[in-house]
Amino acid sequence: MYSLYRMTSIHWRAILIGTLAAIFSVASNPLRADEPIRVHWYETRGITPDPQAELDWSKASYWIARLQNQVELTVFNGGPQVGPDRDALLSAVSRWVSSTKPGERTGGVLVLDGQGESRQKMAARVDLQPAAEKPRLELEPLSIDERIDLNARDQSTPEWRPQYAFMHSGFPSGIEAYCEPNAAVCSTLFAALGPILTKPASRLITIASGSDRFAFHALTRDTQDESKRLTVRYLGAGVVTTVAPPEGFEEKDGIDVRLESFRARGEPDAPWQVTGTRNLPREERTAVKYAALSYLESGTRNAHADIAWPVGTLGKPMLYALRFLPDNKTVTAQTLGPMQLPLRCDLRRTPGFPRNAALGPTADWLRHRYPAIHPSGRTSEELIANAQELIDAKAGDPAWFRDNYRLAVLGPRRADIRLAEVHELPAEQRGGLKRFTTEELHTLECVLEAMGDRLLARMRDTVLIRQAASEVGSPFGELAKQVVLAGHTFTRTQEVSEPSPHRQVHSTIVIYDAAAPPATRFIGGRDNDGSVYAYAPMAQVMAHEFGHVIASRASLGDQFYKWVAESDTEPFTRYAASNPQTEFFPEAFALYLLDPGWIQVNYPDLFVRARAYASRPPDHW
Repeated sequence: MYSLYRMTSIHWRAILIGTLAAIFSVASNPLRADEPIRVHWYETRGITPDPQAELDWSKASYWIARLQNQVELTVFNGGPQVGPDRDALLSAVSRWVSSTKPGERTGGVLVLDGQGESRQKMAARVDLQPAAEKPRLELEPLSIDERIDLNARDQSTPEWRPQYAFMHSGFPSGIEAYCEPNAAVCSTLFAALGPILTKPASRLITIASGSDRFAFHALTRDTQDESKRLTVRYLGAGVVTTVAPPEGFEEKDGIDVRLESFRARGEPDAPWQVTGTRNLPREERTAVKYAALSYLESGTRNAHADIAWPVGTLGKPMLYALRFLPDNKTVTAQTLGPMQLPLRCDLRRTPGFPRNAALGPTADWLRHRYPAIHPSGRTSEELIANAQELIDAKAGDPAWFRDNYRLAVLGPRRADIRLAEVHELPAEQRGGLKRFTTEELHTLECVLEAMGDRLLARMRDTVLIRQAASEVGSPFGELAKQVVLAGHTFTRTQEVSEPSPHRQVHSTIVIYDAAAPPATRFIGGRDNDGSVYAYAPMAQVMAHEFGHVIASRASLGDQFYKWVAESDTEPFTRYAASNPQTEFFPEAFALYLLDPGWIQVNYPDLFVRARAYASRPPDHW
């Protein structure tokens, strides 16, 4: 008899409901009070990052794409080509386009409202023209160092020409044809520019003449060539409008274009959005949205996903909790901080840990829980710290699990004998046997630290084996196709008569390479005290297989499935749904063991029920 645990890829949907009615103790402080909105599923798949694509998306302008969706856009060179100043201007122009009346030609100069020093220097000449399908917009961004507003002076002669050389552009039919009938405007312009010719700057100059207003751009340069010192560009006659970017414009980047264009069958047309990223650096913000979009495109809805996501091409993984809320088509992102490598557990989270206890009770608890170490210390804190050091030093050695937990972690030779003699596996299913790495053994220690004493007692004499890959096909039909096997639990039961009649159960857990996928997800969250705990994906596979062990040795599994039938509770992962009769309990066991806070937040009644079970005296198991 065997059980299987599968790891899926991004191309396959995982399903998750948090349900549990078990009688085992769990890690302390499981609350996740910062997640008041409940979700239905728990996402168990990892996804593959593409740092270069994320970097490219972070540099792409969302607002250019939005404008191109609103109008046929022509952009003339000028102003900033990249960065927040560009997006501030483009977002304000997009907002202005939305406010114009359809079918009317309009234009002028837009000046960005001053919300910081850089935005005071942004402007644009715009000309919006109606067209058959969508309007055409000519946009000329301008970087402005200074704005000068003038009134045309009275003039009795048509003379307007200055006594200095200059270049010009944009004047309708040429500067002569424009300035002859507008001599007062032109003479006012060049009179104002004369005193500042030697002061390099980009200036927006507006001149009011009666009810009309004219706008010019004057660029003075630091050059010895007087003919190239000044360029005057006519921007137009009309309104100079102050505009402001919409709130949160800086959060948008190229990935938002994909988010807004993403539509799934059967969903309303409203676009998905990602919240909670506003205060993140631009590259990190894009990386989180890229991960959220990858999950959305693969079918994730009404779910929670814990991801360990690299930021940038060489970035250290950061931990995020994503929730996919279909009612308002929002993905909320919570940043938990950088992933601490290597991953290590904290014995303070062990069930029954004596918090704030005196030295004596703390020493007694450590002697009972960790008989294979002998920590020392003058205070409780010193004793705990020394115990943690000793555990971290020993947990990479298979002997630790034999001495402290009565578990056997086998090397290849002994593993081959065990699988052949106890479980009668043929040679073709015993290939690729290997040793657990040091980090994998530390992951095993973390799983065991999450168990209470009664549960650990039921795990004694379990054997753990590491193998490269499984040769066993899926027994569970269509839902399990193309899912990689990550673990097996082989169980052999014997009726023994000596020294008294009893049933002896031989349990062997085999962990495959698929249990150690690229580390783009984790299991964990944030405790009440604000600390973050994170388990590697392999921990979930190990905990799942231990769930099979406890189900075969105790009444927990039967009690769980009886409760499931009475409460109409559905499976909470895709793998549990593939065969609920045997896989639902191990999946529930693993999640409740490693992330009890998720169940407490999303299924509080079930969590209370589980805690009530845990507080009862030991039953016959």
